[in-house]
Amino acid sequence: MMIWRRAIVVGVLSLLVSHATAATKDDWNQCSGTAAVPAIAACSRIIGDESSTPQERADAYIWRGGVYVTTNDLDHAIADYGAAIKLNPQNVTAFGSRAIAEFRKGNRDAAVLDYSTACAIDRKGTEDLVASNDELKQVALLAEKSPPMPEKIAAILAEVAPKALSCEDGYRLEGAMCVPVTCAEGLLRRGNDCVEPSDRPVASKLNGLDLTTLNKKLRARYKIKESVKGILITNVDEKSEAAEKRLSAGDVIVEVAGEKVNNTSEILSRMEQANADGKKMVFLSVSDAEGHLRFLVLNLK
Repeated sequence: MMIWRRAIVVGVLSLLVSHATAATKDDWNQCSGTAAVPAIAACSRIIGDESSTPQERADAYIWRGGVYVTTNDLDHAIADYGAAIKLNPQNVTAFGSRAIAEFRKGNRDAAVLDYSTACAIDRKGTEDLVASNDELKQVALLAEKSPPMPEKIAAILAEVAPKALSCEDGYRLEGAMCVPVTCAEGLLRRGNDCVEPSDRPVASKLNGLDLTTLNKKLRARYKIKESVKGILITNVDEKSEAAEKRLSAGDVIVEVAGEKVNNTSEILSRMEQANADGKKMVFLSVSDAEGHLRFLVLNLK
């Protein structure tokens, strides 16, 4: 497991940084410091060190990007945040920080897209960032008034998903952290998910997902709001693509290929139609128990 510590980016944005032995303590101290010239030099040494891990390089890129923002060198900041995203696509701090840099440049559409992508990856983590930064609050308001097309977010997620971080058995990925899996009373841990005991028949299986229609009992068990409509995921095969996309028991599939679904047969028919149309993937709109939506794609098999 990685050891994580809290750091400050662009004055107020918080970043989870992992440390190993690839760089000296002085390098890290200077990289995360407030003096621009020494910080850029130290971060650059960490980035260029072949013994630095991908996560360490991603951290250094974000630190250096923060320095560039404070010196108003926004083009270099945006480039560094992009490099961090390539190394760690699940780090919402990189997306949030790049959204701020784009916003300062006047690229509002790009800022809104980065913010919305961060929400799709980790809404709670993104909300924490928004609460700490006034500029990101403005971006969030812009996204609320004029959200990007779901297909644009899904395309970004599809591009970065194969590079997503993974956690060892017994832990699940939340944002950029691996946290222990704990199950509520009455649920069993299966892989990295909490599932119901297997004495209840599964309504349908599809692409590694166990699916069933929502009812009052299931809403109560998974604490799903009445406003959330769709098909409930009751289990996810830990070796499936769905698990890689961080779908889990308790999530609700709201739309498939842009159309709402009310039963499992509708999901199957939407996917069959997409396959018949020659498409290689299908877009999903998925809600958590609170009604927060995120968008992703699944490959058709």
